[in-house]
Amino acid sequence: MGEYELWNEIFVSSQHVKGRFNTAMESLAKSEGLTVQQMLVMFGIHVGMLKTIGDVAKELKIFQANASTVCKKLENANLALRSKSDTDERVVILSLTPLGTDKITNIIHFLTGKLERMTQAFPNTFDLVAIRTGISELNKLVDAFIEFD
Repeated sequence: MGEYELWNEIFVSSQHVKGRFNTAMESLAKSEGLTVQQMLVMFGIHVGMLKTIGDVAKELKIFQANASTVCKKLENANLALRSKSDTDERVVILSLTPLGTDKITNIIHFLTGKLERMTQAFPNTFDLVAIRTGISELNKLVDAFIEFD
């Protein structure tokens, strides 16, 4: 298989995985009254990866105004708080409310339980470390593709 064919297969496969992953997560998000994007933001806040609206925009690859809208909807639902930074008033700091923390904890427990049942039903089938490594390599490839002139 040549490089073009391999690149095309990677592109098509990544789009397929993205669509299937979103479909799988959509029912879980809906069961909690969230969108997948809102659930991702809450996960990110919960683990400390998304501390500001700027982080949300950067990591989710969306415009800052859209990131702000997602966070405002979470705040209106009493799931997240937005507060101005003490050091830079342009920066909006994010945190989860107790309700938001409870909701994301429930989602994590559901996902953890499902993953445990899957690994028991299909032992030695899923190498999560290898999957994470592969995704990291794919991200590097895409970053290089975007930056290369």
